[in-house]
Amino acid sequence: MAACVSATNLAAPSAGGVRWRHATCPASVSNAHKAIRVSTAFNVRGFRLRNEFCARAPNSEYFPSWTQPRATTADHWISAEDDAPLPPIDATESASSAAEWADREEDVKAATTRMRQRLLVFRNAVKTAARSVKSPQLQEEVHLELENIVAGSNVHDSRDLSERSFLYAFAGMVKQHSLESVAGVGSFSDVYRSSAGGIMKCSLPFPGCMGGVPIGDGLEVVTLEARALAQLPQHPNVTRMEGAYFDHRRNEGMLVLEEAGESLQVLREQGLVSPSQVRRHVHAVLQALAHVHQNGVTHRDIKAGNIVVSDAGKATLVDFGSARVQGVVDLYPHSREYGTPGYQAPEALLGTVQEDHYSQVDMFSLGCTAFFLACGQEFLGAYEMNANRATRTRRPADGGEAEEKAHEPSQALVVRWLMQYTDFELDDDEIDIFNEEMNANNEPLPIPGSDSISINEHLDEMLGERQPPEFISLIKSLLKKNPCERPTAVQALAHPCFSGISGVSQNSGV
Repeated sequence: MAACVSATNLAAPSAGGVRWRHATCPASVSNAHKAIRVSTAFNVRGFRLRNEFCARAPNSEYFPSWTQPRATTADHWISAEDDAPLPPIDATESASSAAEWADREEDVKAATTRMRQRLLVFRNAVKTAARSVKSPQLQEEVHLELENIVAGSNVHDSRDLSERSFLYAFAGMVKQHSLESVAGVGSFSDVYRSSAGGIMKCSLPFPGCMGGVPIGDGLEVVTLEARALAQLPQHPNVTRMEGAYFDHRRNEGMLVLEEAGESLQVLREQGLVSPSQVRRHVHAVLQALAHVHQNGVTHRDIKAGNIVVSDAGKATLVDFGSARVQGVVDLYPHSREYGTPGYQAPEALLGTVQEDHYSQVDMFSLGCTAFFLACGQEFLGAYEMNANRATRTRRPADGGEAEEKAHEPSQALVVRWLMQYTDFELDDDEIDIFNEEMNANNEPLPIPGSDSISINEHLDEMLGERQPPEFISLIKSLLKKNPCERPTAVQALAHPCFSGISGVSQNSGV
C-alpha cells in the first residue's frame, strides 16, 4: 500500500497546449438524486488566455507560487466573468433525468405522508405528558431530573431518563417545533422545517418498530450525529444542534438543528453561484473542517448537498450522520460504508485508511465537491443510486454493455474510473483488495490507453475556463491518491487562491 510521504512539487497548470476533450460518459448530480446530460466538449479559451501569461515559479512545500503577473487581457476577462453566475444545470434533457425527478418527487410525497403521521404522534405525546405530570410536585421532580441528567448537552435519551421525564421533555419540544414542510429526504432520516424556524431531523424507518421489534439503523445514525455535534465546540461554519431526543422504546430519534440556509447543491443547479463564490464556499468549508478535525471528528460525507448557504452568503457544513468520532465505535465495520459514492476517497473505498490520516478522506471529498461546484459535473463520472445504500450503479452513455454491469458495487466502478487516468495506479496490495472484495464480475483491471490523460490534465481542461490556476492547483492537491500528499484543512487555508478571502481567525480555536 502507498506509504505516506511529504507533499512536494504539487503539479501546477501545464504550460503546454490546450486540447478539446470529450468525456466518456454523461455527467450526473446523483447525490441529490438528479441526473443530468450535458455536452462534454469544452471551449477552453479562458484557460488558453491565462496559460499564455502564467509561468511556474519555484514551488513551496504544498503549493506553487504564481509570481509572474498575468497579461492585462486575461485580468480583464477574469474580472468580468468571476462574479457572473455559472450556468444552471439542465436536468430535463433525458428520459433518465425525468426518472430521477420522479423518484425525488415520490420521496417528498412519502416524507409528507410520514410528516402527518408524526404530527399525530406529537399530539398524543403532548396529551399524555399533560396527564402524567399534573401536580406541581411531579413537575418539580421532572425538572430536577432533566437538569441533573441532560445538563447543558441538550441530549435526551430514554435510557437515561424516566419515562415521565423523557415524555415531558419531548412534549415541550414538539409544542415549540411543529413540522411544517419537507426540507430533504435521506437514507436514514426525513428532514423537516419547523414552525419555530429550525430544522428537525427524524430517523427512518418510521415507525421504528414493527410488531414490537426494532427495525433499521436510523436511531443509531442520528445518535452518532448527535454525539459528533455535542463533542464539537460551536463554530460559525458548522451546524448547531439545539436538542436531541432518542426514544429507544419506539426505536426513533430526532435532532433539532438551526436553520442555516439553502442547499449549495440546489443553488448550483439553479445557476445561483458564481466562480468567486465557489472559492468563498470552499474556504468556509475548510474553516469548518479545520475545526472539526482538530476536535476529533471526521465528517466522511462532504458534498454540495451537505453544505447550506444563508441569505447573507455564509456557508455551513451540515449532516454529520456519517461522522467518525474519536473514541466511538463505528456502526459499520468498513470505511467504504460511509459517504456518497463518487465522493469517497480511494483509501476509504479500498479500506486502507491509516488511522493517523483518517481526516484526509474529507479533503479528497472536498476536492470532488469543488470540481462539481466549478463545472457542474461530478468528478468521478455518472452514477445513479441502487437499492443498496452503499452502492450506485453506472449509467451508460447510450445503453448497451455497461447496462449488464448494473449490480457491480458502485465503489468498484469509481475505482475503475480512477484507474483510467495515467497518474492513478494501485499497488499490489490494493490490487489484491480490489479483486477479492470489489471485483464482482472478475473483469480485468482498466489500463490507460494512448489517448488517456492524467487527473491534472483533466482538471485543467474542465476547470480552466472559469477558475484561476491557483484554485485549480488546490483542487489538484486535494485529489491526490496518497492521503499524505493532500494538504490538511489548515494547510489548505493558507493556499494563495484564498488571498483576500476573510474567515474565522486561526487564533480563535481553528
